[in-house]
Amino acid sequence: WQYYEWYYGTGNPYQRGSSYDGNSLTWTWDENTDIDFCFRTYAHETGDEPDGIIERWAVILGCRDTISGTAYYADNDAYDCKECLVRHGWDESHIKMLISPSFDEVKSAMEWLASVDDGDDLDLIVWTSHGGGSGWGYEFNVYDGSIKDDDLNAWLDDCSAKGFCLVANSCGAGWAIHHLKEEGRVILASSAKNRSSYVSSYIENSVFLYFLTEPSYDFFPKDGKPDGALTMKELDANKDGWISAEEAFPYAAEKTDEFAKWEGWGEKFIQYPQMYDGFDGDFTISYVG
Repeated sequence: WQYYEWYYGTGNPYQRGSSYDGNSLTWTWDENTDIDFCFRTYAHETGDEPDGIIERWAVILGCRDTISGTAYYADNDAYDCKECLVRHGWDESHIKMLISPSFDEVKSAMEWLASVDDGDDLDLIVWTSHGGGSGWGYEFNVYDGSIKDDDLNAWLDDCSAKGFCLVANSCGAGWAIHHLKEEGRVILASSAKNRSSYVSSYIENSVFLYFLTEPSYDFFPKDGKPDGALTMKELDANKDGWISAEEAFPYAAEKTDEFAKWEGWGEKFIQYPQMYDGFDGDFTISYVG
């Protein structure tokens, strides 16, 4: 449905406009150049209006060297994530990847995102780093400081996309859900609020991001290792040709916790990944045909 509001206008708003003569006994339409029904719009175009084309944009942050030390394999995570997207339907020019970024570099990347998306686009933001949170806030570390939830919320509010998927890969990543959840956002957190997130020298990645994004290769499995959820056609439950965040997360979460058991790390190393879904419908990420 579309709704309109009628206004009375004066000063010849339309040449030879029509008006409904409510003062006559006949209640008829009369031609009158001084009084008319008219529409008036008060808004102006911002450049962020939907253009009818769904485009996907990403900012990927592999924060290996941080103010609190080395986040091992964070660079591998970022490279693999980008390769996964490029192999599965993404335009490489729509992806901005930063390795060991500074605060200002992350800010600049998010400003770029706000400058390119519009009202029917989908934005993906991935970070892998040291981090954590509490009831007071959530943050992850960069080269010269920390990106806090207030920073992220402000940057995301400046974007115009229809939806956002945030992949938080850090210790205590569940706090990202607590502090960043809003309508239109999907948040995939690598661990619960009271759990750490781990890496493995066997897979040379963070465990959660490996099972989410490990690129699909022409042979399977690669060195006896499975591909990531976003590459697996069999996870396309609704057969639309796309793997969504909602379709990928259960597999990635299950395999993340199975991996800790397989490694024999013990129960305290189980991450219990979490998901928040405030997006209407499926947030589609990777094309699998």
